[in-house]
Amino acid sequence: MPTPVTHVLLMLEDISGSSPGSTPMYGAVIEVNGPQATVGLLQAPPSHTSVQVRASLLSTRRVDPAEFTNGAPGAWLRKPVVGISNGTYAYGQVVSYGEGMASIRTSSNLVESTIADLVEVAPVLCFLMVNFQPSTDTLDVATLLQHHELILDRLLARNGQRATRVIPRILHGIVPARQQPEATTASRWINSTSGKESLVSVRHAVDYVYYIDGGSRIPSSQQNNIGTRLDNDPTQAPLPMTRDDVGDSAENDDLDAILQAIQSSNSSRPAAPGPRSIAIDDSVPNAQQETINQE
Repeated sequence: MPTPVTHVLLMLEDISGSSPGSTPMYGAVIEVNGPQATVGLLQAPPSHTSVQVRASLLSTRRVDPAEFTNGAPGAWLRKPVVGISNGTYAYGQVVSYGEGMASIRTSSNLVESTIADLVEVAPVLCFLMVNFQPSTDTLDVATLLQHHELILDRLLARNGQRATRVIPRILHGIVPARQQPEATTASRWINSTSGKESLVSVRHAVDYVYYIDGGSRIPSSQQNNIGTRLDNDPTQAPLPMTRDDVGDSAENDDLDAILQAIQSSNSSRPAAPGPRSIAIDDSVPNAQQETINQE
């Protein structure tokens, strides 16, 4: 009887060389050769059906084989979203998931939302709407999405709007004054490509979109305050370094068992999985992207 294939959920920083995607990717282990493992991706384009990763990652990235076919919830990790928690909307970044739920890190705490209620949003909205928690009884999703578009129009001079970086003007008529954030309010943010965390102020998130994405001329007085990415805020001190859970020196207890299982099934190894498109649960309402450059 063939040994079951090991399924994993890879972060972008796990992959040797350039990543073929922009979100965490599901895959099945094809081969382990010393410190390196070959993983066949389950949702990659035809030109990138497999990638190389450190073999020491296999245990910590291992997932239930059914996850991918049951909505691929891991693809939500690190995405900027608005979800619903206890009857109110909550903005932040998805940091974990399980049993149909996602944990959203807001500026102050972690909240839980069903994955079915998640809507991906432009990252800057997570900063501008940080204090905005309207009830789902008073504001429906369709109206909320219209608010998002108007905010982005005001930042980017779209649809007849005049571009502005003044927070009260950006949020006028949408977020009550008492719920509008201070420009200096900073939140932790995970870079979706590297996995590194940093502090980002509302001021930098707004200015990055206004100047970089919107193409406005950066005055000389502001040039040193705009980073190379939205999450690279020059005005914030770096967060303390922590030991990476899956660093080069990490050896996982289950690695030997995984290696033996794969090697013992060489003669009957299943064929490498073919490319498949990313499978987010079709029941997710309005799971659209409001694309603003995050990197």
